[in-house]
Amino acid sequence: MLNWILDENVLQLAFEAPCGNEAAQSAAARVLDFVQMRGRWVFTPDVSEHYLSKWRASTCRTPLTVRRFKSFMESPWDSERHLLYRTVEPVDGRFHDDDDFIVSAAAAAGAGSILVTEDGRLRRKLAELGIPAGYGFEVVDVAGALALQAKLEVAE
Repeated sequence: MLNWILDENVLQLAFEAPCGNEAAQSAAARVLDFVQMRGRWVFTPDVSEHYLSKWRASTCRTPLTVRRFKSFMESPWDSERHLLYRTVEPVDGRFHDDDDFIVSAAAAAGAGSILVTEDGRLRRKLAELGIPAGYGFEVVDVAGALALQAKLEVAE
């Protein structure tokens, strides 16, 4: 089972999917649903707070979104479905400060971890600095996450 860290903006896209009809929202929702059913979440206090703030800011409150969020909030109660790091070491690098919490979470989880972000600037900077390779995690966009998830479904 892979460890998953979603950039909070990917999570927000997923939460907004039932109220919108953008392909990006639908794709992000499919990533979220896969992680809920077949993945392991990586949580830190900062990751949790950013995720909660995106839920609070969400304007989409359909029964489907509420169910998704409730299921998401129950994940920490299943010890096999999450990794919880109370503290994580900061990752040294010159990427934007507002991304340090997800990069640090991915680095703490290490090998077998996937950081999903639509922030192309962050993906490029992390690759340039060799941070994912150095810590053993992968960085993908939503399309890359869906492709990886499709491969995992075939392997099962």
